[in-house]
Amino acid sequence: MSPDAFGDVYQEVSPIYWIGSNVCAMSTGRGPGTLDLSTSYTESAMVSASFSYSASDLSADVGFSVSISYTISLSYSVYLSSGQSATINVYPIYAGSLFSKTNIFTGSVYYGRAYRPIGAEYRVTYY
Repeated sequence: MSPDAFGDVYQEVSPIYWIGSNVCAMSTGRGPGTLDLSTSYTESAMVSASFSYSASDLSADVGFSVSISYTISLSYSVYLSSGQSATINVYPIYAGSLFSKTNIFTGSVYYGRAYRPIGAEYRVTYY
């Protein structure tokens, strides 16, 4: 919990974690041989809030900087036998916090969420 100069106190309400629904990388190939995917992607931390906030105070409370971009390195391989084809799809994994901002003078409470990419899930489809 961190107060700012105007009486606002930020507090983490609960952690959040989920796998994104948009593919951030993909590789397709046909055997025989190894299908490799090796790349990286960069995504900014996100804050979803319908009120103004102090990025430095919020960052201190949620435990990561909400004002920078994060780069995630990706590497995955599968062996394909002769005639076998496959696609590797990669989905980002996000982690962050549901947070509240309470003004100690007015008692007003607002809620938002802050999150950043922390890794990736690999899904292979064989055909």
